Amino acid sequence: MHLEHEHDYGHTHDHSHTAAPRDELIALMRYMVGHNVSHTNELKKLAHKLAHTGDSEACAQILDAVQDYETGNQKLAASLDQLQK
Repeated sequence: MHLEHEHDYGHTHDHSHTAAPRDELIALMRYMVGHNVSHTNELKKLAHKLAHTGDSEACAQILDAVQDYETGNQKLAASLDQLQK
């Protein structure tokens, strides 16, 4: 099965369900952790901009979501650490 999707910011992710060597899986996890951290940082910048426009409720909701993202990112990083042992 081959699934691919594109985010609206222009890049795609391949979700093929074929066996991959462990090193490839670790490399993919490294990429995903970094990718997610990048998105988290983008959300923080967006919240900051909203705060300056007076949209404090939207800002607070985004910052709440950022906390959820950071929790998920920590779990993914822990998983990556486990895979690298």
